[in-house]
This record gives sequence, C-alpha cells and structure tokens, in this order.
Amino acid sequence: MDHFDWCGAGFGTSMMQAPFAAVLREATSVLGVAPTIADGPFVRWYAGDRLITVRPSSAGSTSVVVEDAAAAADEEYRDFESSPDSALPYRWRADDIALLPDGTYLPGERSIDGFDALGAVMTQTLATLYETTAALGEGRSEAQLHVWYADPAHDALARPDRWAARRKTSLTIAFKAGAGKIYVMPVGARALAERISFPATVENASAAAASLLGQIVATGAPDPTALRQDSLLYVERRKLALSPFALGIRQMGLNA
Repeated sequence: MDHFDWCGAGFGTSMMQAPFAAVLREATSVLGVAPTIADGPFVRWYAGDRLITVRPSSAGSTSVVVEDAAAAADEEYRDFESSPDSALPYRWRADDIALLPDGTYLPGERSIDGFDALGAVMTQTLATLYETTAALGEGRSEAQLHVWYADPAHDALARPDRWAARRKTSLTIAFKAGAGKIYVMPVGARALAERISFPATVENASAAAASLLGQIVATGAPDPTALRQDSLLYVERRKLALSPFALGIRQMGLNA
C-alpha cells in the first residue's frame, strides 16, 4: 500500500511499502504530533474512538494498526496485570501528557530484586531506547535517564542543599542524522570532565548500562528500592515524559 487514509481508515492492519521514518512524517502531517512513543518501537495517535499505531516491519516496510481505542486500552491493561516481565507489551514509554485522552492508562512500576536483576533490565531498556531514537529518523532525538540514590540522610536538608547532596548519575543517549554519542556522567559541575563517552550503537548502549550500574552501586545504595529516577525523551524540540517503568525505580523530580 502506497497511500493510507489516516482520517477515514477502519479497524485493521495495513502494510505500507515505505520506510518507518517516512510514514511517521506522513502521519504527523495529517494527525499532528504523536502523544506516545514506546519501545518496539511504536508510535501512537488517538483519533476519536480510534487508536492508530505505526511500527516498522520487515524488509523496510511499515505496519499501521487501527484499533478501537477503548478495547485496546482494556486489553493492554489486562496484559500488564497478568503478563510476566518477559512478555510485557512494552518496557518503557514516552508521552506528551497534555495530548493523552482523559483516563489513559499508564503502567505502574515493576518490582526489581537486587542489582543483578536491575542490570539485565537496564541493558534491555537502554538498548531499545537507542534503537528507537535511531529509528525516528534524521531529526535530533535524545533520551535522558537520571538515576540517583535517595539517601535518607538527605531528607532533613533544605531543598537546595538536598539537591546538591544527592549523588546523581545521568545517562544520556543522543542520536542525530546517523551519528551520535552515549554519555554516562555525574550530574553537576564535574559532569563534562568525568563523563564516559561511547559511540552510539546497540552494543555500546549495553556497555553504557553496565557503566551506569557500576556508578549507581558505588553511591552506597543498598538495593534498587533506594533509587529514584527522573527521565525525559526529546524528539526534535518536543519534551516527553519518559517512563522506564520496567526498571522498578520510583519516579521523582530531581528537585523534589
């Protein structure tokens, strides 16, 4: 299929013989910017009672799925409630919260036991974040995952002092027009001087995950339940709230 009726297509799956990035541009020109991006990767729009999902397929083609939005939301909710971690529909998602329909279901945090288990999930999360930023096309996209140890000793400090005292580690995945860097760095004045840089590849996303985990363990955090995260995905000039819920790390603003 060379043309798709974005506004009038009925429920079902269609294959477009065009690259994923090109189909995204066409869909955006008709439907506006997409509220949701998730690993897979897939991009979704809400159009009245329809949920429109675009994802890359084999041999350079692109799949477009149109579903009843309410029925799809119910099925996804049941999947997250009943599926093991290995069979989740997706492990992270990024949303423009203001564009989501009222009542949209967002998955809750999972439970991670121990740093070994966290390391495996973090590797998969960061690898798929890289794959997604690469698949979005030639414009700039960037994922920022901020993780830190919420040391109870800092709770009694005033907010500016608490922010300064937290031991924070930041992972940034950047991609632009086929090239980019992955950085693991502390947040703060020494970030640029102490950052570790990797060429942006799936393999190096895994290496960056191992480096990040090593820095997290070095903060003295006793286990993953003591960690907090605050994460974003930038697509062009848009800022989306990134929810890496599979990591099992509570969401908290860096300045909270």
